[in-house]
Amino acid sequence: MQVEIRYFAAAREATGVAGETLQVQPGSSVADVRDALLERHPSLAGPLPSLRFALDETFAAPKDAVHDGAVIALIPPVGGG
Repeated sequence: MQVEIRYFAAAREATGVAGETLQVQPGSSVADVRDALLERHPSLAGPLPSLRFALDETFAAPKDAVHDGAVIALIPPVGGG
């Protein structure tokens, strides 16, 4: 399966790219994608604890299943007031 990854803020800085495609096994979860991204970009280890993952524009849990063509975004903390 192929998924699209989008990086924002610290994740973009850590990887040096705004996005990429990633091949994952059928039945993969968001946690599996996270692990694959860490393997591909070890520099993500620093900002990773503060990032949230979104799956098709909705915040996702690590156990959530991904599907072929999914868009996964790594989103930094957002402040506001």
